[in-house]
Order: sequence, then structure tokens, then C-alpha cells
Amino acid sequence: MLVFASDASGNVVSINNVKNDKACNCFCIACNDSLIARNRGTKNAHSFAHTSKPEKRSCLMTALHRFVQEYLAAQEQILLPSVR
Repeated sequence: MLVFASDASGNVVSINNVKNDKACNCFCIACNDSLIARNRGTKNAHSFAHTSKPEKRSCLMTALHRFVQEYLAAQEQILLPSVR
């Protein structure tokens, strides 16, 4: 399930922070296909859907990887357990 995408400016956005359907103006981080936001329903989990290409596993992994990169880069410090 694709929950992160790229907006028109190239920023990573969450499905919960965009307008519904094509109004989100989002793109797949991996394949650059335009996406629609499915975030209005109450029964199914919110997610993005490709408009012209099938969703591939690489799309999911690339989106997650990019989100984590940006999240970690924004942190002032990262606490890790000691290694023995």
C-alpha cells in the first residue's frame, strides 16, 4: 500500500496530508507516474493509486526509503543503542 508520494515540488508527502483524488497532484517517487489519493473513505486504509501503471514492489520500497532518508536528515540527533 503506497502511503508516501512526491508532490509537484518534489517533496515527500503523506496520504493523510493531501487532497483527495487527482487534486492531490502527486507522483510516484519510484516511477514518476501520476497518482490519485484515496483518503476519503472510512472502511479501507488510505493510500495512493497509480493512474496508468501497475504498482510494483519497487514503488513501495523506494517511497519508504525516501521518506526515511528525509525523516532522518531532519533530526538533530539520533539515539542508537550501544554495540557490544
